Amino acid sequence: THYGKCIDDKTPLLRAADAVHREGLRMLKAMKVATDAKAIYSYLGWEQEFFVVPADKYKARPDLLNCGRTLIGVLPGRNQQADLNYFGPIPVRVEKLLSTVHTEMMKVGCPMAVRHNEVAPGQHEMSPIFCVSNASADNNVLFMEIINREASKMGLQVLFHEKPFKGINGSGKHANWSVGTDTGINFF
Repeated sequence: THYGKCIDDKTPLLRAADAVHREGLRMLKAMKVATDAKAIYSYLGWEQEFFVVPADKYKARPDLLNCGRTLIGVLPGRNQQADLNYFGPIPVRVEKLLSTVHTEMMKVGCPMAVRHNEVAPGQHEMSPIFCVSNASADNNVLFMEIINREASKMGLQVLFHEKPFKGINGSGKHANWSVGTDTGINFF
């Protein structure tokens, strides 16, 4: 606005990146460290967890459709068996989805570094190679759009709700943040 207030969600991140750059260079100069640095960058590497379920089963659940999580029904019949899920092979349909998403993300300039099962049944994770935080935030939104689009083509549904199923692990988004200079010094 004309009062200097932001009306979007991206401006605070860009202002924070500017402040890290400005004050970081000031600090380095005062400490007489890395005085050849011309820029300080904020880096972010996200790890997006999600559930993948058959779309027809998802559409048969009004609670999932309307709230993104289960509200009715019984708890799972067994405990989570981490050795059966986390270390097990990725189901064929899901592996095809993750491979397709990997390729699509590469086409838009965001190489994905990791894809694997998570602890809960039907839970998975993908992560990119880290980059500057403002671009990384955009890449995460783009990833969620691409995986939803590709999943729907395959008769699957991706759930990003933090706790879509009662009684089993929920999903998170881990944010690995660091700060470094344009000369290659990483402060973490």
